[in-house]
Amino acid sequence: MPTRIEHPVRPGLRMECADDGRLLLVQGGRPVLFARQRASHHGVHYARTGRYASPLGPLRAADDRGLAALTEGARPQLLLLSRAADAAAVAMRSAWPLREYEERMAALAPGPLTGARVSAAGRRLAAALTAAERAAEITRAWPLPGGVPAWERAAAAHVPGWAPPRTP
Repeated sequence: MPTRIEHPVRPGLRMECADDGRLLLVQGGRPVLFARQRASHHGVHYARTGRYASPLGPLRAADDRGLAALTEGARPQLLLLSRAADAAAVAMRSAWPLREYEERMAALAPGPLTGARVSAAGRRLAAALTAAERAAEITRAWPLPGGVPAWERAAAAHVPGWAPPRTP
């Protein structure tokens, strides 16, 4: 039975935006962070409401390894939250590595290093396809219903006294 969705469902933890660089982080329908982009477009002024609850569980020992990696000068494994990869975007990012691999294989002359070259090209292709699939998609902000006036009212109600500098 087909399901019809009239509009996208707003996620429980989302960023909303209004004109003039105003941002609002909402969790469970409650504002948790207000921000206003700096006039220079480098950084933001922000105020927290104190109501944020992390959606991630407490750190465990599968996370001490990350700290150990930093101590050892290695790159730690990190959790990256982003939008799911769009199949069309993955296909587009995969096209060039696939074409390059096919051209390399077609131009490969038989010889004592053929096996090593095929193996190296296969590893490069696998790495490129993995990167194409795992590339983070742009996370977009939802438009804040009511725009700037709604942002101003909510900021005054949830973080009284906070007044970020106005942008020119």
